[in-house]
Amino acid sequence: MDVNKSLVIRPKLGKTIFWLAFYSFWLLVGLASFYALFLEQSGPSLFLLAYLAFLFIAALEVRKNFVLLIYPKRHALHIGPEGLFFRKASPRTLPWDEVGKVSTLSKFGKTLVKIQRPSSSPGSAEDGGISVRLSNLFKGKPVRSYLIDTTRLTLSADELKETIRAYAKAYNSPATRD
Repeated sequence: MDVNKSLVIRPKLGKTIFWLAFYSFWLLVGLASFYALFLEQSGPSLFLLAYLAFLFIAALEVRKNFVLLIYPKRHALHIGPEGLFFRKASPRTLPWDEVGKVSTLSKFGKTLVKIQRPSSSPGSAEDGGISVRLSNLFKGKPVRSYLIDTTRLTLSADELKETIRAYAKAYNSPATRD
């Protein structure tokens, strides 16, 4: 593996197309049946509100998958000499000196890659409880650990973990100093 070059790990195109078609179908079915179900009624009902919530969620998912299909590079994982960047994990590039232990984690049927920052051990000065962590997250400050969901990426969680470890070792990350 050539660690001097930047690596871009793109989202899987097949899953994106599948979910775009799936949610588009249900959105169109929902919109087509909307007139027959609700415009004949007088007054709002609880079923109408639930139905509108379903249509809203389907529309959001169609939009999300359409954007993923149109701009795959924007949603890719970028690994290079300056660090790693994944828009869903952090709004900024994570430099190699902030990359600590890299491991995999299974939650809710998904395998995630967890990157622990070396200065963020529990009980440290920056560990101020959930309210401090949430306020730091909303302010754009660094978080204690980064979780990368590999479900839609072209690499598996284990391959991604080994790739990050190789780059971290090449750029003298604290994870490799142990």
